[in-house]
Amino acid sequence: MLNSELLLSWLKIIAALPIVLLLAYISMKLSRSYMSNFKKGMFMKVIETIPVYHKSAVSIVQIGTKYFVLGVSEQGMQIITELTEKEMDEMKAQSKTQQHFNSNALSKLMTGLKDKKDWRQK
Repeated sequence: MLNSELLLSWLKIIAALPIVLLLAYISMKLSRSYMSNFKKGMFMKVIETIPVYHKSAVSIVQIGTKYFVLGVSEQGMQIITELTEKEMDEMKAQSKTQQHFNSNALSKLMTGLKDKKDWRQK
């Protein structure tokens, strides 16, 4: 009697598993399409984000026609610097030659920022 109840329980679990997996797949697809529409902003766009340390990153963000380099951490966000159109055009030109906007462009920018001001002292 115990073995038949155990077998019946296992059969129910095995029968329910594909249904649960199908529902999870459908919800992931729906949430992905919803979030992709949600992320498309008219005036703001994250160009690139590079993790610096655990739970902190540096991001290039376009707001309207201006570009900003932001430091992002658990404590908040801080504007590091504003990029000129010339700097952004150079980075875009480099990304076209490399087929993607990689961390080399951002690391060059970060070393260039040290010459502008020591933003880490804030």
